[in-house]
Amino acid sequence: MFIDSGYEPKMCNKLKNDNRDDEFLVSRIIFLTTYGSNINIEKLIDQYHLAENICVNISRHVKLFVTQQRKVKELDPMEDMALIESLKLLFNVTNSCPQRSIAFSPAIPHILVILQRCPISSSKPLELTLGPLVNSLINISLKTEDSVSSPFPKDTPFINVDRLLEILGKGTKAYTDDGDLKQFISPLVILIWKVYEIAPKDVQHHMRNVVLPSDEDRKQVLRQADSLSSCLLRLMTNLSTPSLRESISSLLFEMSGKDARAFVQNVGYGFASGFPF
Repeated sequence: MFIDSGYEPKMCNKLKNDNRDDEFLVSRIIFLTTYGSNINIEKLIDQYHLAENICVNISRHVKLFVTQQRKVKELDPMEDMALIESLKLLFNVTNSCPQRSIAFSPAIPHILVILQRCPISSSKPLELTLGPLVNSLINISLKTEDSVSSPFPKDTPFINVDRLLEILGKGTKAYTDDGDLKQFISPLVILIWKVYEIAPKDVQHHMRNVVLPSDEDRKQVLRQADSLSSCLLRLMTNLSTPSLRESISSLLFEMSGKDARAFVQNVGYGFASGFPF
């Protein structure tokens, strides 16, 4: 009824309001219309500035706690709720309309700034804001010539990959339920894999040093250490989470230069068997 009445362009226009209550409610309404309706997302982006308005709203959140030097946990609850709704809407729109995902590229630097400033809970690291932040980057091309938007800043090229790997390390220890692993860890592994594919050589080398089993890990049976690589290897044997197993295997295979022999040398034949085939 909402779509048939032609209200979605009015909602896109209302997203321009510099008001967190409007941002929260309007983003939620448009988000819900992306399920089981005939909403024309391309038209909303091309004619009614949906992508532009979402990017501007996300930038407003950055300005708020950068200028006030406040962390997310200290913000008004509506600030966080509105941001999450904008991020969820961004993900759904880019997932449903990938041909227009480039329109959301201006949001990349803002999302990365927020990602750096969000506190990481040791018990639920990817719930609340961090999960939507990770998901929002999955469908947008991160390969850009613009140094401002690059995930690999010239002065601190490792800063964003280190943050993602830190979240992954805490997430693999915090979540043990199969449903949580699928919902929170699988998208994060996919994003890290996506980042690795476009990273400069020195960043790729740095990521391999963190993710692949180290000499210290190899002093005992692989997967028995407390390292990130051991956690990932343990998850590779979880038969209840096939999508996560596939994502981790693909990431480690990518880090092995897409070479089956190197892949086996890196993770051991037992973990590698089957995937190259």
